[in-house]
Amino acid sequence: MDRFNDLALCVYECKRQDGSADDVLNLYCALVIVRSSMVGQEKDPFTETSILELFNIVSGGKVYGFRVGPAIFNQGKPAIPARLIGDTLDRLLTMGDELSAYDWTKEFLCIHPGQDYNGRVAWILYNLKNGTINDLVPLPRFEFN
Repeated sequence: MDRFNDLALCVYECKRQDGSADDVLNLYCALVIVRSSMVGQEKDPFTETSILELFNIVSGGKVYGFRVGPAIFNQGKPAIPARLIGDTLDRLLTMGDELSAYDWTKEFLCIHPGQDYNGRVAWILYNLKNGTINDLVPLPRFEFN
């Protein structure tokens, strides 16, 4: 783990997602918390509750639940209707290792469970799924049809 590289990647992810300096700090704190909570765990801690907690940390305490209204993400694609988030996210969580980290994260972004902070949360989840949480890589660019 290289703390300078970790912070630089937090800056990079926030900058490409129009985040502020506070967002960088919140993302870095979330990263530290996720890493410390994984000590001794063999599996990724993906549950609906843990993802909501991650949104709360990354947002600096501004997000307490999944979005309740419509959302369109940066490539102009509409996200699934808010009423389907719970069931669709549950199905994704049960897929476990059936999907690559890339495909899993792309599906997560299509669900777009948060009103904001989806990309930053996805970056941490991607690194968890990819096995690179202690040697971070940037979030890949995704093409959405």
